[in-house]
Amino acid sequence: MMKYCITLTMLVVLVLSNTADGFAQSTAGRWSIGVHAGGNLWVNDMNQRKVGEGGQLYIRYGMSPLFSLGVQGGYEELKAFQNPTFPIQLPNEYLKLRASNISFVGWIHFAPGKSFAPYMYVGGGVMAYKRATYKVHYPANKYYTSFHLPVGFGFEAFLGQHTSFAMEASARVLDDATENFKFKTVDWYGSVKVGMNFYLGGGEADDDDHDGLSNAQEQRLGTDPDFP
Repeated sequence: MMKYCITLTMLVVLVLSNTADGFAQSTAGRWSIGVHAGGNLWVNDMNQRKVGEGGQLYIRYGMSPLFSLGVQGGYEELKAFQNPTFPIQLPNEYLKLRASNISFVGWIHFAPGKSFAPYMYVGGGVMAYKRATYKVHYPANKYYTSFHLPVGFGFEAFLGQHTSFAMEASARVLDDATENFKFKTVDWYGSVKVGMNFYLGGGEADDDDHDGLSNAQEQRLGTDPDFP
């Protein structure tokens, strides 16, 4: 199954990188909204992993062709098993977090103005969560909090002036008590997500009439950016 997923991902990347050549867009001076969904893998002191589902939403602004700044938030269901069970700290073998997070994030764009644009991001924020084991809250029905430090790599392929397809992989560092006890290392979860980004307005480097002058330059000169 994993082999087919990797093959499909490579085909998607190849097709998008070839078909998006006419839609190179600048991110500088533009607001964008991203809606992404996918799966995660929670790594903690329990010894068995289980894939969970999650989604995220971001709002960011292109400060320059190379850098964007914004807010990223989302919801994740983080799942793990323990066998044999811990006799005191965790009397049940299954644990799930229903977690919401929000972070301030900075994006670095490695190919500004290109149709196929890799990027990375890093940020910091907070995650609020409830623990549950077999639909029973553990150890109490209340919210707990952890710091939330996202680091990710991905790409976006522009499908038009205002839309792009995105795929990314990330790691989110948490504190060492998300499963209700501390052991050796901090907890974290890896995530793979795909989705769409939507851009508002025109970018500073866009050249709608392809005359060699950007839209911003034509506005300063008083010429029409829609006609060469």
